[in-house]
Amino acid sequence: MMRIGLLSFAHVHAEGYVRALQAMPDVELVGAADDNTARGQHFAEQFGIRLFDSYTALLGAGVDGVIVCSENSRHRELVELAAAKGVAVLCEKPLATTVEDAQRMVEVCAQANVPLMTAFPMRFSPPVMEIKKLIPSLGAI
Repeated sequence: MMRIGLLSFAHVHAEGYVRALQAMPDVELVGAADDNTARGQHFAEQFGIRLFDSYTALLGAGVDGVIVCSENSRHRELVELAAAKGVAVLCEKPLATTVEDAQRMVEVCAQANVPLMTAFPMRFSPPVMEIKKLIPSLGAI
């Protein structure tokens, strides 16, 4: 059983992640943490999940991975916090708001031997994959 936590409900896709995780038989959504208490309580109640009082508390609850759904400018701090705890990270896009932050996030996760992934599902979309296959046949336009 994989244990996953959600770091913030700030991103519009956070609700989708909760629904997807709750539908997976081999995944336990341990809970969420959000520095906006009202927002966190709202979504925790809506989905019937535990709301931790801090990101550190959630990371200390034995999660295998987290999904970072905070404001884009806060991705780096949460990714670094998860890496420091040895927890795998799926980070919403954009990975970072600056090249320097993105590079540092990659470095920190590599040093901690922690997987860092960016959520960009369109690359797996069947229509997008089909278009990618067709592009070489188009030649010069």
